[in-house]
Amino acid sequence: MEFGDRTRFAVSLELDEDSGGQWMFGKFCYWIDGKMIGNYEEGTSLRDTLTALKWVVHDSGKREDCARFEMPSEDVFEAIDSSMYGQAENASSESDGDATARFEISPQIDIFNQWKIYLIDCRSQARLLYKNLSDPNVSEFFLKRAEFDACIQLAWDQLNALYDRALSA
Repeated sequence: MEFGDRTRFAVSLELDEDSGGQWMFGKFCYWIDGKMIGNYEEGTSLRDTLTALKWVVHDSGKREDCARFEMPSEDVFEAIDSSMYGQAENASSESDGDATARFEISPQIDIFNQWKIYLIDCRSQARLLYKNLSDPNVSEFFLKRAEFDACIQLAWDQLNALYDRALSA
């Protein structure tokens, strides 16, 4: 199943034939600007993916920060990243890190371990900043505001439906 437009932003997911019941083994990835983000072929637990996406979906519509939106991509990526994951002496206060967490949209699952992905809204636009940890460069792509939120909500709803079916089987 796919939600969105791969050339902009999309989510792909697929439940394996032998899904392990409530484990819901399957495949999952994002598409940003035509590039696959996440290791789709490796597969993962879609149940764990559902859990990992809870806060990503919860933070929909709460990512407005026009000051950060206007910053150069490397600077804003580093500012968000260091606020959340920086060394203790360099990181912002805990409440700043918690507030900054709303920008993170990469699910915390094994197939995304090599990626960091942040989304910032400003007025009618959204700015995706993403980086493969093996690459020193930050990539960016602009979406319409709520374009990501709409796709992730559809994927979330589908994962919930799959989980409900797995529980009732």
